[in-house]
Amino acid sequence: MVIHEYGNIEAEKILVLHPMLLTGAFAAKLFAPLSDRYCIIAPDLSAHGQASSSEFVSAENEAAQILCYLKEKGYTDIALTLGISLGARIVLELLKDDDIHWKCIVLDGAPVYKNARFLRFVYTAVFLSKWKKARKYKGFAQKKMTALFGEAGEVMGSTFESMGEKSLRNIIAACSRFDFYPYPKDVQQRMYFEFGSKEIDARQAKTILRRYPFVHIALHKGYGHCQYMAAEKKAYLAILEERMKQKV
Repeated sequence: MVIHEYGNIEAEKILVLHPMLLTGAFAAKLFAPLSDRYCIIAPDLSAHGQASSSEFVSAENEAAQILCYLKEKGYTDIALTLGISLGARIVLELLKDDDIHWKCIVLDGAPVYKNARFLRFVYTAVFLSKWKKARKYKGFAQKKMTALFGEAGEVMGSTFESMGEKSLRNIIAACSRFDFYPYPKDVQQRMYFEFGSKEIDARQAKTILRRYPFVHIALHKGYGHCQYMAAEKKAYLAILEERMKQKV
């Protein structure tokens, strides 16, 4: 893992954890309009970006590295913690540590499954098939993903081609298994789950509310996995700012 800081280093902290195949630098771009007022902490998760040579072991391992960094720096109050997809899964591990005050927590496209064996089997088969093709035909994944996702696709394709098989398997495992840790009421009240109405993870909304009755859940109609934040950056950032104002 390589952890970057952007913006006003002396200001309040925002922690953003990117989704699978993207990077900390790319995720931090969302907060560029706030960079004069906040310090943006944006790690490259293991097997991504500048940490591409390191193996992704588990969500727990990634969280432990981030917690170590935050505590060494003396960052005990985080104004906003945004986890996106894989990043959201890691945030769920971070929240188990109560030495840090997580003021506002947004989990976009969070994979929250007790043990999704079938999904894990399907995703492993699909991703490994695509990964093997990407490794065999260098540049293919980058070209295809760029055509689909533009600038983000270029980063995603490059990451996919360089990622090791063990990291890929471990990421899929992390996103298909969660222990439903008993977060206290005050932490739940600061948690916002964001889903696109068309994404498969949105089906977990009822389970999440049953397990965590004090959290907030928003469904963005007509959008797929993490599509709302990509399509409506200004509106999404305004939502995040408003939520930060409400949570202390």
